[in-house]
Amino acid sequence: MTNSFIPNALQLSPVDNNYLTCRLINQQLMQNKMDLTIADNISESPLYPVKVLTEGQGWAILEGSLTVAASPTSLMKLATLPLKLKPVKDVFMVVPVLRAGAFITNVIKIESSNDGVSGITVTHAGTYSGVPTVSIGAPGEGAIVQSLMTVKTTGITVATAQAGAGSYAPADTITLPYDETKPYLVPAVLTVTHTKVQSATVAAGGSGGTNGTQTVTGTTGTGTHFQASVTITGGAITAVLSITVAGDYTVNPSNILAEPVTGASLTGATLNLRMGVLTATRTVGGLYDAVPSNPITPAGSSGPGTGATFNVQWEVIGILVTESGEGYTTASPVTFSGGGVIGSDPATATLLISTDDAGQIILQNAPNQGDDIILDNIMFLVESYS
Repeated sequence: MTNSFIPNALQLSPVDNNYLTCRLINQQLMQNKMDLTIADNISESPLYPVKVLTEGQGWAILEGSLTVAASPTSLMKLATLPLKLKPVKDVFMVVPVLRAGAFITNVIKIESSNDGVSGITVTHAGTYSGVPTVSIGAPGEGAIVQSLMTVKTTGITVATAQAGAGSYAPADTITLPYDETKPYLVPAVLTVTHTKVQSATVAAGGSGGTNGTQTVTGTTGTGTHFQASVTITGGAITAVLSITVAGDYTVNPSNILAEPVTGASLTGATLNLRMGVLTATRTVGGLYDAVPSNPITPAGSSGPGTGATFNVQWEVIGILVTESGEGYTTASPVTFSGGGVIGSDPATATLLISTDDAGQIILQNAPNQGDDIILDNIMFLVESYS
């Protein structure tokens, strides 16, 4: 055709003045649209189904929207690309999210499948004081990986039992600090199992006691009762010199503000106690990419106690893969270095390789149930295919 006035025509070559109608162009483009495989807990919009369009120049373009139907998590898989479409590299893109009528943003990762690292299985968690660096040897290149740590069940010790105001009690929970700006991280939680008397003052001096330096013993609570060295003057306790036996309680004394004591022929004497942490166990190991240094000052406690600090040991709970790289095999070695390995106990791991699997679309930050993820005009390069 040579008529330069054809309605709805798109000029293809300004040299020979050839034209093709836009309708034919649209028909060809529609033939290049492919469906995605939608992940579990994700639903597809009936009005805007998700498709991927290939335009013949190496680009793939997403369109449509997905809804988080249930069980929202960070690093949540949204969909899988058609098998023939292999992204050239990992791509991170900001996407709009419709939440309760307002738009916010999230990030998706379009994960390549060029013999890249699809995951790393930790075969031995190791023991560390910090975070080891994890690396993957040849063959392969380009993967970026990060150790994720959790508190070990063993090696938890109390550095400071109590300081300042308030007392701890068995079953109090202690939350350790973490980076709250990263939604995929989780704080560790310890639970107090046993307490002890950290300090005491005179609540009521009593009467009838033997003057001088004497020893008195607590009377309530479950466990080993504390003992204190006191000064008795005029038959009454006038000062607490020291805690000679801190005790070991699984239930605190009944009234720590006025704990009745016996000994030295006293009657009616009570002490005001401050209870500290004797032992604690791991309740939630947490998820960390950087760990606080020992001794750790908690971020919070469920009870009124203050000032306790803890020493903990860490282990590798998993490996975060932020770039999958390419060219890896199951023979590519995974090594851990640094991180303050304790007791000659390094972590070990093996690779999971993406071979003929199609690329994945992964939502990076934890969404809310009901979030609509808008994928329109997300572009990425793909390998040649037939």
